Amino acid sequence: MRHERIVAFLTGLLARYKMKPNHLAKKIGVSHATVLRWLSGEDKPNVKHCYELAKFSGTSLCTILYMAEHIKTDITEEDSLPPFREYMERKYPEVLPEKVIVVLEEFVSPQE
Repeated sequence: MRHERIVAFLTGLLARYKMKPNHLAKKIGVSHATVLRWLSGEDKPNVKHCYELAKFSGTSLCTILYMAEHIKTDITEEDSLPPFREYMERKYPEVLPEKVIVVLEEFVSPQE
């Protein structure tokens, strides 16, 4: 099965909250079909949806990004994380324009 870690996490999340895939879909703002693709291992949540899953579940964003295979290690201490900009520049060199990185930075690190 592909994307085994995120599938196991999502299955556990549904069981923990005694909810169906369509309820999770509504909570995080995706379609029911999208959640079903994640549960089957056919697809995985993108970074935005990982953020929404983290908020909903109370799980660290880094852990979910790791389970969804967006990062290679599960870093749970925030002090150990590279700054978001550094991560994006390493992951997507010469692909993302500066304006997109700024918008993404604001999205994943909202000011409280």
